[in-house]
Amino acid sequence: MPDTSLIGMTLAGNFRITGVIGEGGMATVYRGTDGKSGVEVAIKIMNPDLAKETRFVRRFRREARAALMLKHPNTVQILEFGVDHGYVFLAMELLRGQDLAMLLHRERRIPEPRAVQIVAQVCRALSAAHVMSIVHRDLKPDNIMLLKLPDGQ
Repeated sequence: MPDTSLIGMTLAGNFRITGVIGEGGMATVYRGTDGKSGVEVAIKIMNPDLAKETRFVRRFRREARAALMLKHPNTVQILEFGVDHGYVFLAMELLRGQDLAMLLHRERRIPEPRAVQIVAQVCRALSAAHVMSIVHRDLKPDNIMLLKLPDGQ
């Protein structure tokens, strides 16, 4: 069960936690607000048990630094990472949409042209990451977000 006691906390003097989005094995993702811009963000906080192990923290920091440098239309924008109040965190843009797992569960089968379009975008994002020697270690439908563009696509 996610730690709701963090709601109301501000990390790095800027990112205020306002709610819980979801939880995984290594981290919990919270909804938050960027105090500088007022924009809603997602804040990923590493599981406190893992945060005690320096190898996990080193890996998290290495991956966060790499992701911070990755700028691509098909990747989430990383805003900041760090350690505050003993919490190892990563602040990123809040994606408004649904993950591919939800779509597959709801529709069971995606029409081929749409599937090709999704796979092509995922491949472009992975290619951009690989050029920077970044390897996505947890690629799965739950981690592929589908967003509507301003033109409705």
